[in-house]
Amino acid sequence: MKILVATDGSDTSRKALQYVKEIAAPLKAEVTVLSVAQELAQLRAHEAYAEVHSFDINIAEAMKKIAENALAEAEKMLAGLSVTTRLETGDPAGVICRIAQEGDFDQVVLGSRGLGGLKGMFLGSVSNRVVNCSQTNITVVK
Repeated sequence: MKILVATDGSDTSRKALQYVKEIAAPLKAEVTVLSVAQELAQLRAHEAYAEVHSFDINIAEAMKKIAENALAEAEKMLAGLSVTTRLETGDPAGVICRIAQEGDFDQVVLGSRGLGGLKGMFLGSVSNRVVNCSQTNITVVK
């Protein structure tokens, strides 16, 4: 069995990782942990983004660092399992759906809400979009 778990370092991502830890060992599952650094263009779409372009590089580096930290934390949490980590840049929901399809995963696990702007616009927009675009089984952890 192949499981893809998406993480952004949020509390619900940690709960998703804990869920994967519980189910992966008995299934002898291969786990891929994915963290997606959001693109600057998407961050600019949020009203809170300042129109100061000199900070673009720092913001991109910060987003990548958050994703790297989330992956490092996931590796520690899933120690003892067969785990591969993957860092991507782009639209989180789109990347998760693409990787899930390309990797022929049996299950995708993610938290209901992440670190997105305005708490995912109140609805957990990434998890909602993944549920609607993915062709594989999805588990959304609260």
